[in-house]
Amino acid sequence: LGLAGMALFDQHLPFLLATGVTIGLGQACTTYAVIYGVIGRNIDASQRSWAMGITAAAGSFGQFLMVPLASTLLHRLDWSTALLALAASALLIAPFAWGLREPTRQSPSPHAPTTDSPTQSAGQALRDAFAHRDYLLLTAGYIVCGFQVAFIGVYLPSYLADQKLSPEVATIALALIGLFNVIGTYAAGALGQRLRKTRILSTIYFSRAVVMTVFILTPI
Repeated sequence: LGLAGMALFDQHLPFLLATGVTIGLGQACTTYAVIYGVIGRNIDASQRSWAMGITAAAGSFGQFLMVPLASTLLHRLDWSTALLALAASALLIAPFAWGLREPTRQSPSPHAPTTDSPTQSAGQALRDAFAHRDYLLLTAGYIVCGFQVAFIGVYLPSYLADQKLSPEVATIALALIGLFNVIGTYAAGALGQRLRKTRILSTIYFSRAVVMTVFILTPI
C-alpha cells in the first residue's frame, strides 16, 4: 500500500502517510525483531544463534537481489510504474508468513499442577526494560546500527549522485553490501554457537565504527 501510494498520490499529506507511516509500519511488522521472536520460541537454544544467522543472511540476500531489480525497473519503466511493480512484488511476501505460524499450544495434562502465568502490562514491561542494564546497552547499540544503516541506505545514493557518479555505482554498492552481509551474518550466527555473544556484538560494532570513520575520511 505504501509503495502504491508513492506512485499514485500527488498531494503532500497522503504521500507522507504512504511513505512515512504505511511503509514504516510495514517494515516494523516484518523486521528481524518479529522473525527472531518466532525463531527464539521454536528453535532449540543449541541451534538458535545459527538459525538467526541463517535468517539474517536470507534477508541480506533479499537486499542483494532487490536493489538491482528496483534500479532496473526504474530505468526501463517510468518511476510510477516501477513503484507499482515493486508493490506487486511485495504482495508475494504475504504467503510466506504462513510458514511463521506457530503451532497451537496443547492443553496441559489434567494431572499436571496448575500454575497461573503472571500478567504484565505494557507500562510494567517498559519500566522493567529501562531498569535492565543489558537492555539499555543493546538499545544504544541499535541506535548506532540504525544510524549506519540509514547513512548507507538513504544518503549514499544521493551523495554519489551529487558527485556526478552514475546511478549504477550506488546500485552496485548497495548490492555488494547485501552480498557480503550474507557471509557476515551467517558467520556471526555460527560463531554465536561457540563464543560469547556480547564479545561478538562488541567486535562487530567497533569494527563498523572504524570502517565508517575510514569511509568518511577517504577521498571519493
